[in-house]
Amino acid sequence: MKRILCIVIVISLIIFPCLAIQTTKLPGDSILGTWQTEVQDAKIQVYRIGNVYYGKIIWLEHKDVPQNVPWLDSRNPNPTLRNRTRENIVAMTGMVYSGDNKYSNGNIYYPTNGKTYCCCATLVDYNSLNIRPYMGVRLLGYNVKFTRVK
Repeated sequence: MKRILCIVIVISLIIFPCLAIQTTKLPGDSILGTWQTEVQDAKIQVYRIGNVYYGKIIWLEHKDVPQNVPWLDSRNPNPTLRNRTRENIVAMTGMVYSGDNKYSNGNIYYPTNGKTYCCCATLVDYNSLNIRPYMGVRLLGYNVKFTRVK
């Protein structure tokens, strides 16, 4: 009986800290969730793997494409990716929380033109996010405003 109790205690000491590590919230986790562009033509789902944040396109407004026709990533510079649909593309990658509600070192892919830009982001408040795509120098970028989807 003592042996079984010791085994249970040892297993508990190993398993419970592992579970706590996986569910630990990081200071930058306020960015997690679903966001919609200011013009309401796209929604992205922001998630975290390790200490890095990613954004996946989960919805796009299909203005120029008939319904029931997949909107393809036809301008992708990689020919093997041109037949994938634009929805479910991981468009934002490598974003790292740098403190003070700011995120940096990211890249953002625009399926509309097939280009990838450097990007940074600022969480203005809980429901407002500015993503700033740029080429080379942040000063030459522009802000894309997102609103949290409830």
